[in-house]
Amino acid sequence: MLLGRLGAQRLDQQGRDWKSFPRIGSGTAIPRPDCRTFPETGFRVCRALLDYYTSHGLSLPGQPGLSFDESLALFGLPLSDERFERLSDGRT
Repeated sequence: MLLGRLGAQRLDQQGRDWKSFPRIGSGTAIPRPDCRTFPETGFRVCRALLDYYTSHGLSLPGQPGLSFDESLALFGLPLSDERFERLSDGRT
């Protein structure tokens, strides 16, 4: 199995450019202890999603336990801040 940039590919299929999304996690946003901002993209991951992000990952050789690099290797960088989306059936 090969890892890919599924989120970026799906946004591209929808004609949406993640680089144009507003960056709540950067600029004048108030820092929050329950969030991690990723300077590479300017987006942040918060609360339950951050807990999940940091408790799962790929097992990289030579790294005991679970490191942030292993989480990053599995999930990659965030392409948006947390946001609500409308589903095809109209639900949010």
